Amino acid sequence: MRSEKVVMSTTHINKDGCKFPKEELEKSIEEINTRTIPLPFLNNHDFNRQIGFIIPKSARLESLKDGEFAIIVDVNIYETAEEKQKYYVKSFPDETQVNFPGMNLFALKNSDVHGFNYTFELNFPKYLGMELNYNKDGLLVINAADQIFQNGISIDKNYILRYIDLFRRRFSFPNAISLRLIEKIKELKNKYKDIEFSFNVNPNCISFVQDFKPYVELDFSWGPTKSLNFEKLKKDINKYNASEETRIYDNIIYTDFWWYERNKDILDLEIEELRDDSLILVDGNIPCKYVHMEYSRSKKKIIHLDFAIREYNKEQYSDRLLKNDISYVAKNENSSKRMKLIKIQGEIDPTDAFTLTCLFCATNPDVREYFEDRMN
Repeated sequence: MRSEKVVMSTTHINKDGCKFPKEELEKSIEEINTRTIPLPFLNNHDFNRQIGFIIPKSARLESLKDGEFAIIVDVNIYETAEEKQKYYVKSFPDETQVNFPGMNLFALKNSDVHGFNYTFELNFPKYLGMELNYNKDGLLVINAADQIFQNGISIDKNYILRYIDLFRRRFSFPNAISLRLIEKIKELKNKYKDIEFSFNVNPNCISFVQDFKPYVELDFSWGPTKSLNFEKLKKDINKYNASEETRIYDNIIYTDFWWYERNKDILDLEIEELRDDSLILVDGNIPCKYVHMEYSRSKKKIIHLDFAIREYNKEQYSDRLLKNDISYVAKNENSSKRMKLIKIQGEIDPTDAFTLTCLFCATNPDVREYFEDRMN
């Protein structure tokens, strides 16, 4: 193992315009130094990519040359598989089978950053006799913004149906779901009360409303910072090659953007992130984030927006990369499997749609850059 000196946080104003006072850094130092279990050191907030741990009692406050302060910690970095296996820090308790509180049901209980989860072998809302409103895509339609939680959708005052795991960072449990994305969707549901918002939830997995824990990861994502001009929009396919940093941290190799004219009124935009094949799902498929939106010239509004994951098996993905054409996927239904996560059906302002898209693709700066470069 090798040791590294790492800056964990500072009192500088960050990209979101927030500033942590010195007192907050001192509280964090106390929390780190009084822990009995080391803090895991993660690659890009991914609990499935633990690359080391913070050495206990190593946190200290240092003054910087510009008058600001920083938390400095010492980190041990794993250099071999044997070291990782020996010193790996478990972040959450193991999954256990339990009797579900108040019911004659067995459930698998586990936990993530948002709290405890209970998974059943049955459809939980149906077991309770609930009739929920699903649309033709199989997504759960909500009635009000206060149903939207960071980890799922509340179906009554007690229970939250969890989003499927593809919502999570790098598509995997126990990672977090973007707080900024969910809070923005909640804000827009309050703004556009009469249009349909729907979500892909797991009917077999619930958590208690009272157990919910909000969680935020201190990385940065935001929508376009410039005004957008649709009159200058060019209809074509554009490809943005990912930076070395994006390739390392999120395995994205490039992003395709395809604006095309459906008819005299409707323009469609499709966006797809292409990744290297080192990131795979449990079933062996390669996941790629996908966005589709429709813009009405006559209404000057986005009238449809959905966020999805396209899954490719290895043969399909090799074909996708070889053909190097996002339009080919749309014309060939068997070229991939699409799993919708969120759908918004109705008229919303384009800036709201673009901001949501940037938050959905939060680890991909090329999405925001595309909107700013192409529409001004």
